[in-house]
Amino acid sequence: MKILIAFPGPRHSTIDVANGWSAALAELGHDVTEFRFSYLIDFFITAYQAWERAHPNNPGAKFTNEQWQAAASKQLIVQAVHDRPDIVLMISGMQYHPIAFRLLHNLKIPIVLILTESPYMDNRQLLMMDRGGANLTFTNDKASVKPLSGFCPVVYLPHSYNPATHYSGPAHGDYETDIYFCGTLFPDRLEQFSELLSDRSHMQTEYDAYIIGPTNHRGGVELIDNAENAEWYRGTKIALNHHRVWMGDLRADEGTLPGGAAYSLNPRAYEIAACGAFQLCDDQRPELKKVFGDSIATYNGKADMMDKIKYYLAHDAERKQMAKRANELVRNCAFINRAQEILIPAIEKYLGG
Repeated sequence: MKILIAFPGPRHSTIDVANGWSAALAELGHDVTEFRFSYLIDFFITAYQAWERAHPNNPGAKFTNEQWQAAASKQLIVQAVHDRPDIVLMISGMQYHPIAFRLLHNLKIPIVLILTESPYMDNRQLLMMDRGGANLTFTNDKASVKPLSGFCPVVYLPHSYNPATHYSGPAHGDYETDIYFCGTLFPDRLEQFSELLSDRSHMQTEYDAYIIGPTNHRGGVELIDNAENAEWYRGTKIALNHHRVWMGDLRADEGTLPGGAAYSLNPRAYEIAACGAFQLCDDQRPELKKVFGDSIATYNGKADMMDKIKYYLAHDAERKQMAKRANELVRNCAFINRAQEILIPAIEKYLGG
């Protein structure tokens, strides 16, 4: 199958999803080409800003966000005309202007969406699906399949990991620590970790720990590269995983998830296990036990988390045995496995690929 992968706009997090799918599909023998959307976004923003600076007194030289978004999105059509793919596999898709969807439909190229923000941004994703008209959609949370249905077939596609990045073994460098967490520090996570955080994102306890991520409350700390993140997983004794309940993003308070709105695991759960690390996770996702059984320790609330940290740091053998078992359980959860078992069969079923 000839597949054009439309990469997301951000340069972190969702771009790792796109890289994972691209590598897996190519390894399976599909003819894969990539549209690197973030490069085009940077180009048009830079070009438009330069034009505005060169013509400060010309009202017609002022450009809106929608204009550069549309200009960057149209370049996907240029590549689609050149590549003539069987499908366009769009990762996330929320940064694309609606004109990209309309023009792909005019070219009669099926659009397959892989959503990455369920259930936190299902309202926005529904709006995109309504105005875009994808032919097939995959969602990362099982609880979102029904709410997102109505515009096209929706299939649950669990998160995955890239074995080229996430693998067990010793860390390559100085990444040893007792406790580690990397992720966006939404208000609910800040509250959960409040006893652990100092102004420099390090714990002020008897433990050696490192907690990092962007937040509205503590400057502009960015997420680190996924490859380095994996090194921290391999080097830490306890990798924390706290599923968010915050809806929307850091710029918008859209409330918290209602009970039962989330079922599935985040990518961190699979990545930590694939790196052979011991994971201490909140107990809010029903899928956790289904996938990992008792190989991942859980907590309920802040005090319980601190008690579990103390316990498992003192019980090395038990911690390492659980980490080994979790690692074994995710061996068939990589991108290539998901592609073989879910992605490609669904495309063939619904689109006749």
